[in-house]
Amino acid sequence: MSQQRTLALDADSLSRGDWQTYDRGEFRIEDGVLTVADGWVAASHLDLENLVLEFSARAPEEAQQVQIWAGFRHYSRDYRYVVALRGGNNNHLYLARMGAEGYDKMLALRPLEWSPVPGVWYQLRVVCAGTKIAVYLGDDDTPLICVEDEDAPFARGSISLGGSYQPTEFKDVRVTQVDSGY
Repeated sequence: MSQQRTLALDADSLSRGDWQTYDRGEFRIEDGVLTVADGWVAASHLDLENLVLEFSARAPEEAQQVQIWAGFRHYSRDYRYVVALRGGNNNHLYLARMGAEGYDKMLALRPLEWSPVPGVWYQLRVVCAGTKIAVYLGDDDTPLICVEDEDAPFARGSISLGGSYQPTEFKDVRVTQVDSGY
């Protein structure tokens, strides 16, 4: 196995141009926390195939509901994977491949037995190695979602944060490049 390298991405890197913004959303940095609403940001300097993406996120206390969205293998606006912790009327963990011209694919929808609460920090971890994708919530050793996507039209890309119409705060973002057999 090759040596793994972990990259910590701080919110302040947005002002240095390390992130590309998408849509006309609101993007704010305060005390090392990136807040995104009505858009998303993608790390402009990453191009990874096999990775572990870890981050903490929450909806602000005054938000109506939790809608935490992030992405990986973000090849372009139209081609990327998205994962979401959804509260409100949803209460599930969501995983999909976004793709133009019919390449969209719903990969998993895992109902939660509880409702995510605004103001609470949630830790998410996404492992993407080869065609396998696993999504973990909190400190769980067992993924809540574990799927294989064998017909994706893209196999590498960056990471992204945001994508909801609701504001979401992100911190402690880490990306580790891994081998395909991770």
